[in-house]
Amino acid sequence: ISSGGNPDYFACFLYHYIIVIQPFYYLLHIPKVQTTTVDIISHPDGIE
Repeated sequence: ISSGGNPDYFACFLYHYIIVIQPFYYLLHIPKVQTTTVDIISHPDGIE
């Protein structure tokens, strides 16, 4: 991946945003997933 204001870099970022961030952001609005995610962030060692 080239650096700078390269259009390819922006397109790659946009692609990953749509494919990865959007579904993850959607999942965060599901209460069970949201709670689990908070547990993971609060306790990075793992969930007992």
